[in-house]
Amino acid sequence: MQQYICLCLCVSFAISGYGVSKLLYHAEYGGMPPAAVLEELQRATRIVVDVGRVPGIRGAVPPGLLAELLPGHPSVGGFGLLPWLEHIRARHAVWGLRLIRLSLLDAVAQPAWVRVLLADMQRWYGLQHPVQLLHGWAHPALAATGAEGAVPPGPLQRMLDGLRALPPVDDVGEEPLVLGDWCYAAPLWGNPSLHAARLAEGLQPQRLEDLFPAAQLVSEPPYLRTLGDVAALCLGPNYHLAGLRGLMTRLLAQLPEAWLAAVVAAERKVAAGLIARPTLQEALRVLVPRMGWRLTIRGADAVVALDKMNVRAATEAQLGPVHALRRRHHEDFLALALDLPAGAPVPAEQHAQLLSLLAGLWKLKWENENKEVFWRLAVDGLPKFDQACPCGHAHQSRLHTFWDCPVAQRLRAELVGCLPPGTHLTRAAVWLMEPPARCHEGVWRVVCLAALSAMRHGEKQLFRLYLDRERPLRVQRQQQQQLAAERARHDSLWAQVGVQVLSPPPPALPPPALSAAERDRLLQAAGGLAVAFFWERLVEFVQLQRPPR
Repeated sequence: MQQYICLCLCVSFAISGYGVSKLLYHAEYGGMPPAAVLEELQRATRIVVDVGRVPGIRGAVPPGLLAELLPGHPSVGGFGLLPWLEHIRARHAVWGLRLIRLSLLDAVAQPAWVRVLLADMQRWYGLQHPVQLLHGWAHPALAATGAEGAVPPGPLQRMLDGLRALPPVDDVGEEPLVLGDWCYAAPLWGNPSLHAARLAEGLQPQRLEDLFPAAQLVSEPPYLRTLGDVAALCLGPNYHLAGLRGLMTRLLAQLPEAWLAAVVAAERKVAAGLIARPTLQEALRVLVPRMGWRLTIRGADAVVALDKMNVRAATEAQLGPVHALRRRHHEDFLALALDLPAGAPVPAEQHAQLLSLLAGLWKLKWENENKEVFWRLAVDGLPKFDQACPCGHAHQSRLHTFWDCPVAQRLRAELVGCLPPGTHLTRAAVWLMEPPARCHEGVWRVVCLAALSAMRHGEKQLFRLYLDRERPLRVQRQQQQQLAAERARHDSLWAQVGVQVLSPPPPALPPPALSAAERDRLLQAAGGLAVAFFWERLVEFVQLQRPPR
């Protein structure tokens, strides 16, 4: 088991597929576990996924990967761990979106559970329609307490938490929106189509709910919930109420002229008795089909409509901070690989090429054991030893392990010896797998994967050889500890009869000094083992009889 537990790319999929499957089911229908259970589960998951052992060394190497970098598909640089917390919220959000879609049906066609939740929503949140949950109409102050006290935990609360975890909804309709009488009942707050129209007219880019947060909490007449409410207040007697005129003046300045014209026209038709007053249900039947999200799923931009949102897309929608953190790590890796000056920006095309490289390597038909070193190298996630390198370098870093260390230099010399004479091997050629002249791109990628794995293997072997020379000293220390314990027991027996005996402490054993000749011997041995490991990996790939493309 020890030789497989370090395969992070394999263990992540196993845990995601089997380890938390029961938790996901119960959390979907019963709510989140307690905070202490969540914290312990996250800690245990990270330990299982990100753990490694150096051959011949007792104890685990300190984990190198950040827990935030474990989620995500390997084709975009992730490590395959299911972000189960976001996944559970996504399941709750999908139930909330299902409630929104079914609530648009006529009352007789709505399932029983929808009618029950609609009644609870009005009772506890004072909301007119579940689409308001999607836009954040349920203000935190209203989410905690309702008309009858504290909101009880249950399906509606889980749906609200799931929908709040999603990014703001956008207008993703392909055809231009045709305005009409329905605009009278269109939501004023959290209306993505209204926000898109405001941006088109060059109004302030902030959403209305950000510009007028207090106005959303109006729970007594005159209400400010729809565009019709705005028209009624402007044309009615309440317009001159103290403090309301200034608010309406600022609010009107932030509304698109076309929408205001449609609302005023509908108000006049209603006053003349030409049409019935439009309802929120009618407006939402126009707006909800246009609602959706613009997401990035596995490195590709995608438009997901509200009725097409599934658990996978809802999970990805919450991973924006994870993608941003991974991109920063990738940019640091690219800056080091390209040897850019400190603080110099990394070209966007270089990051795109790195993502393309990761996607291509993930499709390579080779064991993940040979790929994981590169995945960890790209985010600086390799476990580090708690002491200086035996070569004499004081600070451990990926630059030292995979380029400057004499063991890595031995691998580089082996690569140069196999290339045409005069070929200069750059760091980008190995780290970013940019093939030298007259080298097949697919073959060179396999060579670089084997070389990076061999450099990491050589580092482990160097530490193993270095610590093996301290084994006799450790045996002497154990013997001294046993002798000191025996003397202490002997002294305590004499103390029981009134005789005080103070045994001298054992002499300290200084660590054996590493001579230059012995250091060269260790480096030579570790470099040889790294080169042998490199060719062993290549022979293994050739035996698969799967030529790279």
